Amino acid sequence: MHLRELDANLIVILDALLLEASVTKAAQRLGRSPSAVSHALARLREVFDDPLFVRAGQRLVPTSRATQLAPTVHVIVSGLEGLLNNERNFEPEAQERSFVLACRPELELTLLAAVRAALASAAPGITLHQREADGVVDALRTGRIDLAIVDGEAEPSANDISAERLYDEPFVALAPERQSAKTLWLNSDDSPLLFTAAGHVTHLFDGRGHPQPATLEAVASPLIAIHAALARQGIALVPASVATLAARHMATRSLTTSPALPSIPHHLIWHLSKERDACHAWLRDHLRRCAKGVTQTEPPEPVPA
Repeated sequence: MHLRELDANLIVILDALLLEASVTKAAQRLGRSPSAVSHALARLREVFDDPLFVRAGQRLVPTSRATQLAPTVHVIVSGLEGLLNNERNFEPEAQERSFVLACRPELELTLLAAVRAALASAAPGITLHQREADGVVDALRTGRIDLAIVDGEAEPSANDISAERLYDEPFVALAPERQSAKTLWLNSDDSPLLFTAAGHVTHLFDGRGHPQPATLEAVASPLIAIHAALARQGIALVPASVATLAARHMATRSLTTSPALPSIPHHLIWHLSKERDACHAWLRDHLRRCAKGVTQTEPPEPVPA
């Protein structure tokens, strides 16, 4: 294959097909007719000497060759978009963009709620959609997501991924309001039932050399941990922003813990192809500002010992 056989339009169409897995949806995304996209796909198959996609019901499933090409294709298209965008005249309020951010569902109620409220005022044409934070590096490379917020000590390590520490969030022990205990002794042999999100167990205990309490139960999310604690007279170990939210709507109170619960770091990550995208950079800065607001919100005060 020679470079002269491949023009930019074909790369753009291949990128759209990889993202949409449908000729019709790719055509809608690009503002072209389905027949034009089908013709381009036929040409792409000739150029790469590969089917690139096979049909499975209503979807196009990429071949291994197409999957291999996807990260490079996405970087090329993002670079072309960056060349055409006039970043000096960027005006957030004039933008019409949709972004997908992968993160834990509970952030919908805390950080993302603040981000969307601010977007509605500063940039009403920019929308933000949330999805689960699974396989984020591959999802960033293929363009299925635009950003991700992941928690834990280690930053994702890949040459084509940018990462920064967004904020650290303390954990809080929440008990039903009617419970008499004032301090939670985590190393006690007779500690009460404890509930926390499965994804936080390693950070709270295993990763720090602290043994897991025998009474600890891992559940799907911090909100479920709180509901379980209320229903079963236990204690929920949850991020401070969730504890603050719960204090407004549920009969809970926070306890002092011994040893103290650690804070959990949250990292913002994105693909290097988005580094010079003016709208993407503006949204990242917006997330940073909103994250400061979340961390400045005080969790409920523990009951005095």
